[in-house]
Amino acid sequence: MYLSKLEILGFKSFPQKTELIFDDNLTAIVGPNGCGKTNILDAIRWVLGEQRTTLLRSNRMEDVIFNGTKDLKPLGMAEVSMTIENNKGILPIDYDQVHVARRLFRSGESEYLLNKVPCRLKDITELFLDTGMGTHAYSVIQPEMVEAILSDKAEERRFLFEEAAGITKYKLRKKEAERKLEYTENDLLRLSDILSEVEKQTNSLRRQKAKAERFKRLTDEIRNLEVRVSQNEFESLKAKGRELEKRLKDFVDQSQKVKSDLDKEEAEIESLKVELLEKEKALSLLQKKMGESSEASFRIERETSVSQERRSHLEEFIAKTKKENQSLSQRLLAIKKEKDEKKEDLKKLASEIKAKEQLCQKEEEELLANDEKLQKIKNEFEGLSTDLKVLEETTNRNRNERENVKTQIEELKERQKIFTEEEGAILSRLNQISKELEDITATYENKKKTWEYKTEEKKLLEEKIRLSQIALEQYSSEEAKIKSVLSAEEAKLEMLRQISEHYEGYGEGQKAVLLEREKLEGIIDTVANLITTEKEYLKATESALGESLQFVVCQDISSALQAIGYLKENQKGGATFVPLDKIEKINTIQNKIDLKDFEGIIGWASDLVYCKEEFKKIVALFLGNVILVKTLDHCLKLSEKIPVGFHLVSLDGEVISSNGRISGGSPKEISLLGRELEIQRIKDQILKSKERCDQLQREKKIEEDENLKLKDQLSQTSLEAEKLSSDFQQKDFQLKTSEFEKNSLEKRSEELKELKEQVVPKISELDQKQKSLSQNIECLESQNERQRSQIEEKKNSLEKTESFYNQTFQKINQLKIELVSLQGKEEQLTNDDLRLNELVSEMEATLTTKEEEIKESLAEIGEIDKSIQEKRESLKDAFEKIEQQKKTLNALREEQTDRQEKLINKEKDLKLFRGTKEKVQDEFHQVEMEKLELSSKADGIKNRIWEEYKVELEKSEPEDHSPIEDLEPTKEKLDSLKEKAQSLGPVNLLALEEYQSAKKRLEFLKNQMKDLTEAKQTLNSTILKINETARRLFQETFEKIKGNFQKVFEELFEGGEADLTLVEGEDLLESPVQISARPYGKRLLNISQLSGGEKALTAIALLFAIYLVKPSPFCILDEVDAPLDDA
Repeated sequence: MYLSKLEILGFKSFPQKTELIFDDNLTAIVGPNGCGKTNILDAIRWVLGEQRTTLLRSNRMEDVIFNGTKDLKPLGMAEVSMTIENNKGILPIDYDQVHVARRLFRSGESEYLLNKVPCRLKDITELFLDTGMGTHAYSVIQPEMVEAILSDKAEERRFLFEEAAGITKYKLRKKEAERKLEYTENDLLRLSDILSEVEKQTNSLRRQKAKAERFKRLTDEIRNLEVRVSQNEFESLKAKGRELEKRLKDFVDQSQKVKSDLDKEEAEIESLKVELLEKEKALSLLQKKMGESSEASFRIERETSVSQERRSHLEEFIAKTKKENQSLSQRLLAIKKEKDEKKEDLKKLASEIKAKEQLCQKEEEELLANDEKLQKIKNEFEGLSTDLKVLEETTNRNRNERENVKTQIEELKERQKIFTEEEGAILSRLNQISKELEDITATYENKKKTWEYKTEEKKLLEEKIRLSQIALEQYSSEEAKIKSVLSAEEAKLEMLRQISEHYEGYGEGQKAVLLEREKLEGIIDTVANLITTEKEYLKATESALGESLQFVVCQDISSALQAIGYLKENQKGGATFVPLDKIEKINTIQNKIDLKDFEGIIGWASDLVYCKEEFKKIVALFLGNVILVKTLDHCLKLSEKIPVGFHLVSLDGEVISSNGRISGGSPKEISLLGRELEIQRIKDQILKSKERCDQLQREKKIEEDENLKLKDQLSQTSLEAEKLSSDFQQKDFQLKTSEFEKNSLEKRSEELKELKEQVVPKISELDQKQKSLSQNIECLESQNERQRSQIEEKKNSLEKTESFYNQTFQKINQLKIELVSLQGKEEQLTNDDLRLNELVSEMEATLTTKEEEIKESLAEIGEIDKSIQEKRESLKDAFEKIEQQKKTLNALREEQTDRQEKLINKEKDLKLFRGTKEKVQDEFHQVEMEKLELSSKADGIKNRIWEEYKVELEKSEPEDHSPIEDLEPTKEKLDSLKEKAQSLGPVNLLALEEYQSAKKRLEFLKNQMKDLTEAKQTLNSTILKINETARRLFQETFEKIKGNFQKVFEELFEGGEADLTLVEGEDLLESPVQISARPYGKRLLNISQLSGGEKALTAIALLFAIYLVKPSPFCILDEVDAPLDDA
């Protein structure tokens, strides 16, 4: 495997595509300083994935793109591609030739290609792992790398040994495994928290599921009874509906008979109405005809008026037209006279134009003859001028050349003077630099030591800040946890307060009374809210009190009766009341038995509860005969020994009565009696959490202040370190600059000596050339004078000829202008003649037209007179026709009045028949409404049952829901079941499904926990195997390199000793590699005590020792021999 080709485009100093072919025998790339040799090395580093801009000698990654020059524009992309011959299959890829490329754009986008296919940087890095190539491998060696190999930090040279041993990929896999292990442990921690929460949720859902199942059983029974009751009511309503249907049929028959009589009467009325309508139509027709006759007479009168108006207009038009014709005839005579005058002017102008044209032609012939003479003189003048120009150019060229030679002589003499002065200044500066170098070297060492001290101080402060930051994070974490708990407790407290304020858990009646106790006089509170006890006696006391916990305590019997009345009036359920004034009359047990004679007894329940003095008689009433014992076993033993009338209660809440009845079970999570205790407990917990939170905030504030102080110190120290670093680097730069300046000045001094020796012969040669040029210039100036005299004579002759030519030309132009003016006048007169001809024709046509219009108007007046006479006769006939139509109209109106009287009598009879019909219809509608009401009730029952239970009562068979003989007991049972279902309180019906889902999730999380635990074990096992393999490979490689190093060192130094060692007691995979060397004839020295050349040879010996164990595909040595001298 070897590097065969490198292609560079737009990278640093390579604006154009450059292709470098590497043959097997290529040993060096040679070129002057600044030609870009190191840029080739940077290109190889870059294409292999180097990300550190400092190693690429840039500030930003975009700086590697060609930035342009004076003649070339900047490029927008840099690309480097490298071809590796994988002929031995060392690279883990199925190609004999591997092509790696990298591109970078100015926009910041970049891409990597492997065999011209886009890939990731990680793919390229993994491809070259343990091959000796890559950004951190030993295939590229620079002076900085030699210094790193031999630096005091022994761990920095480990990477060479790890690359040679091939354990880099194992270390990467180990880091990846450790990272996965860390993620797995974090996942286990989170999963553990989730698992705990899901277990709590599952337990809660299990209890909710049991409650939901009880609720479902009750609702199923309620559904069955509800459907049966509704079925009975539905069938009853359907039977009543059938009876009403029969009555409706009777009403329909009666209605049909009344309708028949009514139809007969209505037919007669319709016949009269038809006759009356015909009379009205005839009357309307006659009235219409009369209107038409009146309209015709009116139209004749209007037309006669219009004709008379038209006749007047025509008479006026005739008079106006005759007047216009007279005016038009006079204007026509004037225009004809003007036309004759224009024709005479046109004839005179034509003869004048002809004379001007002849004169202009004569002048043009004379100008043409003069032009040929002028052109000949011009050509002769231009020839003489051209010859003079050539002579002058030759003279000027010689003069310029003489001036140039003179300038060169002066410049050479000036340079000779400058070289002498510069040589003296250089010698003075060299003496000064030697003294400066001594001062700078001493200051440089001091600055370096101070900077190293400050750097150590900065690291200590950074470590303190890190520890302080960890402490702050711990404070913040603990504070967040406390605040989370505090938020949950406050939410729980608020929930309990809401429950207490709204009396959740109490019966409907108790809740209604307590919520309205401000309006109801004498209501105090429930028994549960008036007494309290220790937490350990809570279950026992609540079991002993039982339902009496919900009893409402009031002042007197009247208060109780008022509350009961309120419940009845508002249908709010029932409640039990305890009037304080009546308790005194109850005979409670006073003669208590001696409890000391019995084992397991704690005491009287009434002595273990607390309340106000005024409520102690309530405690005596309900707990005066209750004995509190430790366990159920003690209860069972004592039940036969205690007198009748007493009850035994265990701490767990089991109750045994003297009659042998036993009750017990699992109580509610928070009982009625324990609410206040729980509220107080949460308040105390909240107070403690807030105090702890305040304490954490104070401690966190102290730590933050300390952290800020440390950061201020770090900032100050960093500034000082940066300043020292800047000073240190500045001195280093000054030192290197002074050394560079000294070398440059010495070289420049030698160059000046050579330049001074070269100037003298050049000055002598230029003096001879200057004399020769002066002689040539004198000869050329004599020829120029003769030529200028001939040109002056020819110029005078040319000016005279041009003057005569210009006068003739101007005269011709003036004649042409006058001719054009006359031609314009001729054209104007011609146009005026044409315009007058058109106007005469137009006016004659207008006169003819107007005469015709007068004749037509006179004819139309005759026709109008005839028409007016005819219209007057027609108007007389129309008036006679209207009088006849009025007589016929009066007769028809008399017949219409007779028919109307008959119609009124018939309508009165019809009204009687309709009253009978409406009465029958009202009775029909009343029955129909009753039927609709029954149907509505039946539909309501049917829809309610369908909406609530999805049962169709019409389709259900009788055997599906057996009939109920006595409906009232069934309804009472139904109400009882509903009360039981309601007493269960809020029920989560989704708990049946949610429980199964939560159970499955719990099982899934447990399996996840198991898988993660197994994964953790596998990762730990993998890390152990990787460590074993890496240690073995490193140990074997280290021993081989060690042996090679001793041999190569002895050969390079012609004797001497060298050794490689690992620090004892440290892990083989982390231990620094130490180098010891002793050149021949010297004592064993520390690496730092070796000279520059010895260090370079030692580093080269180590690199060759590594190459002998595992050579890289190529090796690039960039000036690693710089410290070595020629010897």
